[in-house]
Amino acid sequence: MNRAANRVVIAAPGSGHGKTTIAAGVMAALRARGLKVSGHKVGPDFIDPSYHALATGRPARNLDPFLQSVGQYVPELQAFFANLTAASQAQAGNSDVLNGKGPKQHLLTTMAVLSPASLATYPSRIGTDRGNAYPLPGSYHSLGSGLPVFSGSNCSNSAPSVSGPPNETATEEVIQQIQEFKVANKPGAPNGVAAPACLQQGPFTFNGHTSQFPHVVYEGK
Repeated sequence: MNRAANRVVIAAPGSGHGKTTIAAGVMAALRARGLKVSGHKVGPDFIDPSYHALATGRPARNLDPFLQSVGQYVPELQAFFANLTAASQAQAGNSDVLNGKGPKQHLLTTMAVLSPASLATYPSRIGTDRGNAYPLPGSYHSLGSGLPVFSGSNCSNSAPSVSGPPNETATEEVIQQIQEFKVANKPGAPNGVAAPACLQQGPFTFNGHTSQFPHVVYEGK
């Protein structure tokens, strides 16, 4: 099958092996064929990106900020993949081949947490939601005392109420159990759904720049 590659990586064991020369030549050749080419560089170097820009006719990009940012989350990434595999690993035969008697395979399964947010769709985050899309590096070390939130602006809002009407998916019994086990509130009743503490996260500092929202900036020399 013919398939055009849209990414090319040129690497070598060390300096002086001709990476820049070959990369600039490849980019210029691709540009000459009418392709739009974007050059990227790893390492604190301003000379090579200038060659890339000349070869492509477009500004070159440095990948260091992205790699630096991801590098701050190595423990979190290791824990994520290790815990997900350990908690959701299973074994079962492949029922799609050999008349349902296929070889045993490893499976990874996940389960949604039963909460108001997982039971319905809301126009905005509900008050018991403590999700954080931008945790600070090392935030998960505070799991025992409570994870911080990116913004505590809606933490004072209560969980939504559930009233029905029942249908084939959510029967009246299911709705009553949701209310009984404090997954959601009864209509008109005070909030009875527990939620973790609302701990406001501190600001990010990256390459000497501090801001509430993470800004990945390049400060290479």
